[in-house]
Amino acid sequence: MMYTKIKTILMAGLSIGAAFAGITSTNLTPVFADDPAAAETAPVMAQEGATAPVSSLKGLDGRTYTVGKGNGKIQLLNFWASWCDPCRIEAPLLNELSAKYRTKLDVYGINVTKYDRQEDVRKFAKSLGLAYPILLDKSGEVFDVYRGAAFPTSVLIDENGTVREVLLGVYSKTELEDKIRKLTEGLDTK
Repeated sequence: MMYTKIKTILMAGLSIGAAFAGITSTNLTPVFADDPAAAETAPVMAQEGATAPVSSLKGLDGRTYTVGKGNGKIQLLNFWASWCDPCRIEAPLLNELSAKYRTKLDVYGINVTKYDRQEDVRKFAKSLGLAYPILLDKSGEVFDVYRGAAFPTSVLIDENGTVREVLLGVYSKTELEDKIRKLTEGLDTK
């Protein structure tokens, strides 16, 4: 019963956000598969404490980036859309944290381009001077696999490629930095 209420609330929130962006379809079936047969054929979904799904995405810079794979650094995957006001508030903070923890943290801004327009993505990144890689999730599959349910959704992955936490919505600088600091303590800064 609680699952149904949460599903309804999240779907309503995404639908409202999508409506503001002019999106007419929000398919959450992979995230909320109630059918056991569908769950068997569905992609591996991210879970806290489990190995992160590995994905390769193209960046606005033309390079291909692999996210989720343990690389000896903490990864912060931030799923966002250009029409999302909380995303606009959060992006400068991510820029700051990316610079401050650059030897221990890789920040990836993953635009869920399925719900956005690439020209708006470029304008958003340029207007805020984002220095971390901006990746394009054109099909929305990576967002689905990481259980994205709102914008922004952030995922913290440890240096070994384990999902440590999925964060829905905007967090304060103090809250987010505390989470990053705890994960980065003890990492070799090479």
